[in-house]
Amino acid sequence: MKIYVDFSVFSSDGTAVGRVSGTVDLVAVPPLGSFLMLNQPRNGTMPKFIEGFTGRLRVTELQFQPSLEEVGVAASLEDVVVPSVEDARELMRFFQEAFGLSPDEYELGLF
Repeated sequence: MKIYVDFSVFSSDGTAVGRVSGTVDLVAVPPLGSFLMLNQPRNGTMPKFIEGFTGRLRVTELQFQPSLEEVGVAASLEDVVVPSVEDARELMRFFQEAFGLSPDEYELGLF
């Protein structure tokens, strides 16, 4: 079952670095409070070990959209906080390479 997921990535100084979103294949809709394990990609990409990222992200919100399309469930996941902006960028690249998710890096330094 394809489920749309999204979550934000921050550096530990509070900088919002970006957002990651896209669809993942799961066997069922994960209940609120459960965890998605996103540290072991099946496509040969090596797992990332970055401080602040345990590989599991808690489901914080679910939305259901009645639809004839493939994806009718959206799951918001908890934010990820890593030590630096570069760590955040590396983690976002990992999600793109390992799971085909789309990173959306914010423009930093606008304020």
